[in-house]
Amino acid sequence: MSNPQQQQATSQPWSHRRSAPVRTLITVLSALGSALVATFASRIGAAYNMPVGLVIAFALLGMSAWCARSRGGITGFAVHMLCSTLLIYLIAQGWPNGDAVIVGFHNTELPWLSLYCGVIWLYGSILLQLIMLFLPARWFTIPERRADD
Repeated sequence: MSNPQQQQATSQPWSHRRSAPVRTLITVLSALGSALVATFASRIGAAYNMPVGLVIAFALLGMSAWCARSRGGITGFAVHMLCSTLLIYLIAQGWPNGDAVIVGFHNTELPWLSLYCGVIWLYGSILLQLIMLFLPARWFTIPERRADD
């Protein structure tokens, strides 16, 4: 049987047991990675008026933001929101090579979702994180495991 003190030390996820600078680095990398993947995923199905990509993108960004708030509290969440939003808006402006990935078309031949998918993603990513900011803190805690688990 393991030592109870040792078990208590390992009851939280790996990233939660690191020092504050390492937790912040994990949060920044998570924010940038999820924002990058979600930005490209948001267009999946838009040509057929199916919001599959938007659902995947919002779920990915939401899970990453949940982990950031769970790991670092409001400060960690603020770092996540700043980094992810900055990257999403840099990509929308055409960074790094000048080609905009998030675009809004004004062509009536395209399906509605193709026309507005980029706008929904840009503003929805901020709205999702703002909503998560005001949720109760207890929703972002990971309970300690009991010794008999």
